[in-house]
Amino acid sequence: MLNTGSWAGKVEAEQAVNPLNDGAMGTATETEGSTAVDSPTPVVWEKPIHGEITLNSDGSLTSTKAGIGGVFRNHQGQATLAYSSSNNSSSILFLETMAILTGLDITLKQGHKCLLLQVDSLQAHKIIQGLQQPTWRVKSIVTKIKDLMSELC
Repeated sequence: MLNTGSWAGKVEAEQAVNPLNDGAMGTATETEGSTAVDSPTPVVWEKPIHGEITLNSDGSLTSTKAGIGGVFRNHQGQATLAYSSSNNSSSILFLETMAILTGLDITLKQGHKCLLLQVDSLQAHKIIQGLQQPTWRVKSIVTKIKDLMSELC
């Protein structure tokens, strides 16, 4: 499931409330494309139903570093698995979509079929949902994401 609306699951985009930090909010601004968030929109972290898992994935980019990562949580909100990797990309959209793709790949390799995917990139969400065209950098990644998501309930 993808969450920022709903899809074969759900995807959380916009401003995600950090469940481990007493409601602290981050700020989401897309730099590649035309999406900008002017004011925070709180989105409460949602536990998956019993038998599902949640994946919170993220890409990160600073002036000197880039990386991807994600955390899997069970229906009680307990972290069960995490992943991270450095990357050389200078595109936050590339990093966000690679974080999603990596998490989906891990999900299926672990034998899970029901997933609540939460991301903080509204642009990545819109592209995956088919509401916005992907940039050339992420077109093949988005195709792979959609293929993997078709294997989920």
